[in-house]
Amino acid sequence: MKQNYLRTPIKQSLRQVFAISSVTFQELLREKILWSALLFAVLCVALSLAAAQLSFADQARIALDFGLTSVSIIGGLISVIMGSSLIAKEVHHRTLYLVLTKAVWRWQFVVGKFLGLLALLTLNSLIISGIAIGIFLLLDGQFRMSILQNYILQMSEFAILSAVACVFSAFSTATLSAIVTSGIWIIGHAMTDFQVLIPKIEPPLARPFLDFTARVLPDLTRFDIKAQVSHILPVTWSYTGVSVLYALSYVLFALAIACFVFTRRDL
Repeated sequence: MKQNYLRTPIKQSLRQVFAISSVTFQELLREKILWSALLFAVLCVALSLAAAQLSFADQARIALDFGLTSVSIIGGLISVIMGSSLIAKEVHHRTLYLVLTKAVWRWQFVVGKFLGLLALLTLNSLIISGIAIGIFLLLDGQFRMSILQNYILQMSEFAILSAVACVFSAFSTATLSAIVTSGIWIIGHAMTDFQVLIPKIEPPLARPFLDFTARVLPDLTRFDIKAQVSHILPVTWSYTGVSVLYALSYVLFALAIACFVFTRRDL
């Protein structure tokens, strides 16, 4: 009896989370910026076919480079822009109050919103990647497992960016959230260079703060294996697995902060 009693609230909480994520997914599908970004990405991938035809180099490799880069840029932009407005837009338009009156906890709202965006990013990346891989195979390229590993790592990066955007969206405006998350996105991809520069920073008193910042911000370089995929270099599944676990840990940490901040926010 006690197990059934505990299981019911858990099932109900999960049901509410997935209901919010489903509604969020449908709402995001109606956003014009999504279709504009998707159209732009498809055009870029299609142009890769023309660029490959004009090149004397490996045409399949050039097409694959275009495709992987398009997935990375468009997915990152959608994560930042849409993630930054997930909660802030609901607060601004006051639609949040209607949801919270239906016995929905604030943490359920945050997690549901995040999962809805992640589902959209998965679909968007699948479409762009599918077209890119189709062109790659059309040009006599050979599918390899590193392409699949690249997709998994790209989705891990998008999950981190979305979770970080949710943190700032939980207590600030959509514009400010997008600016800060964009900065974290840029620094995350330059983390290796950033860590090399820290010992050379003057004055030395600033180095502990910068070192702490480098440890807190996500290291997105570990998810970028486009060069290895393009030049047919091996990528181990152990590396992929550790990177996914790193992303999962960071996402859980960021979502915990977002839920805590949003729960404490005075609305």
